[in-house]
Amino acid sequence: MDETMDNQQVKDTDLAWLAGIIDGEGNISLICRKSRGGIYRPFIVITNTDIRILEKCQNIGHQLGINFYIYKRQIKDRQKHKLAYNALTQKMGHVVKLIPYLLPYLIAKKDQAQILLEFSLYRLENLRSHKHDWNKENLWYQKIKNLNQKGPNSSETIRQPLTREDIVQSK
Repeated sequence: MDETMDNQQVKDTDLAWLAGIIDGEGNISLICRKSRGGIYRPFIVITNTDIRILEKCQNIGHQLGINFYIYKRQIKDRQKHKLAYNALTQKMGHVVKLIPYLLPYLIAKKDQAQILLEFSLYRLENLRSHKHDWNKENLWYQKIKNLNQKGPNSSETIRQPLTREDIVQSK
């Protein structure tokens, strides 16, 4: 475990567990607040139907000095879906603090985490001067958006149904 950790009560296994939950049930991204002039905001959210999982995430975050806000997720069709909850953190300071703990353990969302960390550090550096390179910020936003895009990526095999011409027949 990193010796610069604020609270020695957090175990490596807890950090690895949290990273695994975020890899499987979470989203690491930037959102564009158009109502605020197109300002980008970082966020890390975990969605699950078992509130105990989110409470454990919140507990680990608390030990690190990071707040996860838990709330009920709005579901359009409750007859088809169970009630779900989100655990959210979106303060830049919390994002900058959390990501370095998770990076050694993240797999699926490691690239998003690195981009979000870079964005958040840049933003915090330029917070007081109110300087924003909108092109740079938009590039980070587009990179994360592309990484988070649903559907098969180029490394996945796409299986098409066989046609009659594809089948080799023996005589």
